Amino acid sequence: MNQATRVAFVITCTLTGGLLAGCGAGTSSNQASPPVAATPSGGNGSAFSRVIRDAMSHVPTQHEPPLMAPTILPQDKISQFGVSNARASALTAPNPGYAVQLLSGISPLASFGATVDANPNDAALAVQTNSEKLGPLKPVGTGVAKLGGHLTAIVTHYQVSATSSKAASMSWTTSRWRITVTNYAGGTVPMAVAQEVMADLKGQSLPVPQSQGALFVNLGGSAGVRVDMQWQHGSDEYFVDTYNTATDPIMAAIQMTASMEPYPS
Repeated sequence: MNQATRVAFVITCTLTGGLLAGCGAGTSSNQASPPVAATPSGGNGSAFSRVIRDAMSHVPTQHEPPLMAPTILPQDKISQFGVSNARASALTAPNPGYAVQLLSGISPLASFGATVDANPNDAALAVQTNSEKLGPLKPVGTGVAKLGGHLTAIVTHYQVSATSSKAASMSWTTSRWRITVTNYAGGTVPMAVAQEVMADLKGQSLPVPQSQGALFVNLGGSAGVRVDMQWQHGSDEYFVDTYNTATDPIMAAIQMTASMEPYPS
């Protein structure tokens, strides 16, 4: 599934649910704040916030892909507010499914959803695809780097095709998740960010993919930091994306993904 599929919304509903508890306007921008805001139950036993329940109610009932949604949501990096709006959309062929965009006011912070591929092999291939890749890349050199402990990353240097730009990535595997951190701004090996990802993953219980999952951290370009997480269950591909507008988009993506739970259709 590519990014065009994710934004090819057919049905869009904007819902206002108010600010989440614990994300009031009194938070100063120079104070430390949590990267994501835990969402309270709605008083009916649901683990999902009201804004999520409102959005998911506009996703057409279907058996494929089975609905899932996060119980932890991001905060706005600038305002320190939580998610106040959600736009739920149905995705059509060739990859039917659903997508929900999370916003603070009018500022998009993150999105999540799922699509159905033709078969499990197609879904596995889609998971391996970095949908935010900033142009075609030509490998011009490889190496390895120690990440700490027993982990070793593959380092790849790239020439961005048709330009003089350079890029560099670090990739490694932990459990069934393949993690890739790519720096498109000057080609410096993104060791510090790779180590940040490792630290953020500690203690988190990510979904167990049937075959594989992928975490892409893309640095540089007009979007700044962009994080995409994708994982496969049979022919279904689930995704969580976070944007540079969110507080700590790497941690936000990891915590959102770890908090995903089945949503009753």
